[in-house]
Amino acid sequence: PQRYVVFNVSAGTRIKEWPAEHFAALAGEVIQKHSLPVVLSTLDADRVALIKSLSKTPDQLLDASMLSLGESAALAMHSACFVAVDTGPLYIAYAVGAKVVAIVGGSDPHQQLPPEGERMKHVLPPAGHEAWMFVAASPRTATPEQRESASKTTVASVQSAVDALF
Repeated sequence: PQRYVVFNVSAGTRIKEWPAEHFAALAGEVIQKHSLPVVLSTLDADRVALIKSLSKTPDQLLDASMLSLGESAALAMHSACFVAVDTGPLYIAYAVGAKVVAIVGGSDPHQQLPPEGERMKHVLPPAGHEAWMFVAASPRTATPEQRESASKTTVASVQSAVDALF
């Protein structure tokens, strides 16, 4: 328990996803600063391979793309921290008691994300990239500006939220 950090590296729609190179850079920071391996959780094995190829420490990135939903919940429950964009596994991780960092992107953090607190941190996009995506009207496309909501969120801002949960 708590000997690893989990990154859920994909979402049900590409418009919510944080860039693979950001996840690779964040993994390097977590590994160096906290001396913990990073588990890449997703059903997208190709995305895991891409992130590992971009990483300076691929041997410290563990592939969990083959886990069932129940196994993924157990993985989150025993993690030191769980990092994800606004996607289903984030809510499962929170429900099983994990410490969670939510990369908000274009989602409205007040609409459905668990509230910030001792084990939940929201990482908002930079100024000028306000929420535009709402559950009731979940879009499947986005303008280039809207798509930047997640991609412009910096590695440093997510790392700061991870550090706050440690």
